Amino acid sequence: MFKKDTQLCIFFYFYGMVEHYFTCPYCWENISMLLDSSVSKQSYVEDCEVCCNPIQVTSEFMDTELIAFQVDSIEQ
Repeated sequence: MFKKDTQLCIFFYFYGMVEHYFTCPYCWENISMLLDSSVSKQSYVEDCEVCCNPIQVTSEFMDTELIAFQVDSIEQ
């Protein structure tokens, strides 16, 4: 039987999900997001899990390797 963490790692690998840690541009907390490595280039808005402010997330993958990642605050 797999441990829970091992099961999550297998799930993320199988479905092309990559957990990436970065600093929120608003509250400066270290947070993580799951990125879909099956999409080569993507840009979307997601709220910070700590301060709830909207973050513009841009990522780029080559095969399953993250080659570019950027987060920007969205001026309100």
